[in-house]
Amino acid sequence: MGTCTSKPTKPNPYAPQNQPVNDQSNPTQTPKSPLTPLPNPKQSPYFPFYTPSPAYLFKKSPSTESVAANSTPTPLRIFKKPFPPPSPAKHIRAVLRRRELGKKKKKAAIPEEGEEMTTAIAVEDVRREVKILKALTGHRNLVQFHDAFEDFDNVYIVMELCEGGELLDRILSRGGKYSEDDAKAVLAQILNVVAFCHLQGVVHRDLKPENFLYTSKDEHSQLKVIDFGLSDFVRPDERLNDIVGSAYYVAPEVLHRSYTTEADVWSIVLKADPSFDEAPWPSLSPEAKDFVKRLLNKDPRKRMTAAQALSHPWIRNHNDVKVPLDILIFRLMKAYMRSSSLRKAALRALSKTLTVDEHYLKEQFALLEPNYNGSITLENLRMALMKNATDAMKDSHIPDILSSLNALQYRRMDFEEFCAAALSVYQLEALDHWEQRAVVHMSFSTRMETGLLSLRSLLLTWKLTIIKGIRTWAWPSVPVHAVLNDWIRHTDGKLSFHGFVKLLHGMSSRTMAKDLPILVSSNDAIFSDVDAVLCCLPHGTTQEIIKALPKGLKIVDLSADFRLRDTSEYEEWYGQPHRAPDLQEEAIYGLTEIFREEIKNARLVANPGCYPTSIQLPLVPLIKSKLIEYKNIIIDSKSGASGAVPEIEQGLSHAAHSKVTVSFTPHLMPMSRGMQSTIYVEMAPGVTHLYQQLKVSYEDEEFVKLLEKGVVPRTHDVRGSNYCYMNVFPDRISGRAIIISVIDNLVKGASGQALQNLNIMMGFPENTGLGYLPLFP
Repeated sequence: MGTCTSKPTKPNPYAPQNQPVNDQSNPTQTPKSPLTPLPNPKQSPYFPFYTPSPAYLFKKSPSTESVAANSTPTPLRIFKKPFPPPSPAKHIRAVLRRRELGKKKKKAAIPEEGEEMTTAIAVEDVRREVKILKALTGHRNLVQFHDAFEDFDNVYIVMELCEGGELLDRILSRGGKYSEDDAKAVLAQILNVVAFCHLQGVVHRDLKPENFLYTSKDEHSQLKVIDFGLSDFVRPDERLNDIVGSAYYVAPEVLHRSYTTEADVWSIVLKADPSFDEAPWPSLSPEAKDFVKRLLNKDPRKRMTAAQALSHPWIRNHNDVKVPLDILIFRLMKAYMRSSSLRKAALRALSKTLTVDEHYLKEQFALLEPNYNGSITLENLRMALMKNATDAMKDSHIPDILSSLNALQYRRMDFEEFCAAALSVYQLEALDHWEQRAVVHMSFSTRMETGLLSLRSLLLTWKLTIIKGIRTWAWPSVPVHAVLNDWIRHTDGKLSFHGFVKLLHGMSSRTMAKDLPILVSSNDAIFSDVDAVLCCLPHGTTQEIIKALPKGLKIVDLSADFRLRDTSEYEEWYGQPHRAPDLQEEAIYGLTEIFREEIKNARLVANPGCYPTSIQLPLVPLIKSKLIEYKNIIIDSKSGASGAVPEIEQGLSHAAHSKVTVSFTPHLMPMSRGMQSTIYVEMAPGVTHLYQQLKVSYEDEEFVKLLEKGVVPRTHDVRGSNYCYMNVFPDRISGRAIIISVIDNLVKGASGQALQNLNIMMGFPENTGLGYLPLFP
């Protein structure tokens, strides 16, 4: 069985004591075949698999005699030299475990003889390490995993034999002195395998010279990373919070319990605050100093990734170093796709002028294998991930990040836009004199006076791009200064450079948290300065609360409590009596495009449900104009949430002035948001077309759009918006037609329509606040 260590083999501290040794050095002794079944095998309670261990043949380690009689073997690791001190990584982990368990007795993280790693945490650590080693395959700088075995007492991990010793030993044998070229050879291998692990969604969390082994004694042999005992899978947007690692290598953010893959990059360099005025730094190249500085930035957002480090000018030309695909690219593209048009325009303007990371961006774009026309789509991103995928990606859910880039499924991104999307503003800020560089490179139409830039100059420079961005990012009735309120000086109305950087960063969660209101109970609320209330409570809970509100308030209720005019029907569907029948009579049904005039003077509006909205908007005009039969209406609706509501028939019956019943079937689909209703209707005698009536009904409506003939509405086109797209198609059966309507069930089917109704009630422009909406999910 191969072992991954450069030290003399040591006795197995976990083997049963006082047992005869199977001496392999004696040729007369024939060992038992490892394939021989074990007598009375017992299933381990700690691992889900059972494989006969090769160590079953040995009751004691065969290498016991190689250890000096007066020496005390340390399990799994021996430190021959006093410098640097032994890594306390696993001891730190043991301390944390004992603290959680409330134990006061001191003991080592790795069990001494007679102790067993039988706690749930210890078993889970070993299980995860085996899982990671099995999943990570195919990289030349990754120790090769062969198999894992266990008997009732022990688990054995079989890896390739690395005979060249630790990187730490090589460093000490050279007195800690490396030429820049020799250092490049070592770092190129380390960065390459770290970038590979990060792309797979694995963070090592214990990178140090002791955990890199040479495959042979040859000076130029390959390095292999080992010891994934503290490693873990990390999802694309996940931040870890457990403190693990070696005290001399742990990144600052680990101690703050909020970190991800960038913590590994910090651990590659030992000294946290090198003095570049002391030897040997003055003799090194400026590129080498910059390389170290960018790896040791205490802000992980400004720190280079492993892939970016390989594209740094100091190392990228060493022995044809190949830059691997960087997982950071996908994160930045995700943030870009979710940004406002205003921020996108600012990033494009900046990317055209800065060439700091041009080599890195070209490499990453090439790895995505753009199409013949030099652009990429969602399929390029998916294929690039699959090309580099291992089984580890399944556990880290890295491919899930593609769901946030769905917009690229229907459009292309060229290299110019890719540079804007993959630009890290935080990393640019870490560069020396980046403000001066950015200001010099940005060719504004007027000069900046005392570091300030007028909004007029900014708009003239970005021209229609930025103006279009503002129109889609905010409602047209609000002036530009209100949109950029957080980024201008109110004394002179000019945008400072600091404001420009804030614009590039976008809205952070921390800033948003500062702006959140303090929540209080409705019983404690002071309504003297309140004009309107949006009630978003579950069905059956709003009646008593709305009854207690002051009479002068405008109220929009998003529950189903006031949608049905007949209180007995409410009791039938919702299983409880209505506790505010007087308010029920007062409530106006808030299907905006149908009941706009009633909503204007209403005090209480019952906001429609999502299914009724998508169904009634196309059917009500056709029923009112008597273009379709009231019978045999079949409705098939698909959404990310399921449920049928009686208000569909109520709304259609109101339009027909007679009872209308429908066959309604909702379907639950694997989608986070969106709704499509397919409606099959029978046209009235003599009617051959329905398209013109829908066109007349909605040609002046802002949020209801009848598409051109033949165009099929798609939920993707209305995602995050307050729009309803619809169209009508002939059925193959004569006299019948098919109507398709799509909405975002979380906007037009809920909050967006509620805001639209509130705008009408308050006398605001109907589209106020609905020009751009942030998405979650």
